[in-house]
Amino acid sequence: MIQPQSFRYFAEVARTGSLARASEAFFAAPSAISKRISNLETELGATLFDRPPRGTIITAAGPLLLDYAAANTRNVEQLRAAMDDLSSLLHRVARVA
Repeated sequence: MIQPQSFRYFAEVARTGSLARASEAFFAAPSAISKRISNLETELGATLFDRPPRGTIITAAGPLLLDYAAANTRNVEQLRAAMDDLSSLLHRVARVA
């Protein structure tokens, strides 16, 4: 199962072009981010980045995952907002005089 944090790591590496910069943004070791991306690649059966000696270069499969990750993030945000709305409805007190 793909973990939401893996999407965030992937998107940050794609945005910055660097595991090191992504690791700084998330306060995570570059090896941890690399492992998450490697797991994504294994699970999806596609290479997401070419890894030359310096930096990373997104492959043709990368933008497809970026679009999916962005949609997934929007869906999670909508779900959280709906849950907050529901929670506020459940905690209201009606006073009848």
